[in-house]
Amino acid sequence: KTNFLFDSFDKERRKTASLYYFDMMFLEVLVTRIDSIAKGIIVDIDNFKQVNNVYDHFVGDEFLKRFSSELVQVFDRYKIFRWFGDEFILVGTFEDYNLLHDDLKKIILFTNQSWSLEKIEYKPTACIGVATYPKDASSSMELFKNAEIALFDAKQKGISQVTLFSSNLLNKVIEDEEMTRKIDDGLRNNLF
Repeated sequence: KTNFLFDSFDKERRKTASLYYFDMMFLEVLVTRIDSIAKGIIVDIDNFKQVNNVYDHFVGDEFLKRFSSELVQVFDRYKIFRWFGDEFILVGTFEDYNLLHDDLKKIILFTNQSWSLEKIEYKPTACIGVATYPKDASSSMELFKNAEIALFDAKQKGISQVTLFSSNLLNKVIEDEEMTRKIDDGLRNNLF
């Protein structure tokens, strides 16, 4: 049920393989539940680098293995895989938007529980980005991109945040990119 894409590939190959896997999961979910709404959820453990820095990568890897194993058991109606590092993607369907909010609450409670690792107590938090199909996206790649945009917004707000994708978020990303491009052009052309 879980696809661990560890470091045997370089980053670009892993990204390509992961996007392909995400695309296949999305299609499988839609084919099996054509009348439902698909959701893409990205869960990112907050400040996880500190675990690796303070306790070492072995402890961090053990936590990620246990976390993902239990995530699969608790949320068994989702297709779940580890994206990169401390990010996990969940793809599933639902018939009602209220069910999405219930699932998000469960994910937050699940993530915020206390974990014991090698005599270390660890209580993580996570940021979550969510997009839905067909409301927020017309393809699997757009669903993933929009969930990433929502995750970025959640991380900007601080720890333990959830953001649902909206067209306002996309407009803000486009505006920020345009502003960055104009500043770069101005610097390149000595306009400042």
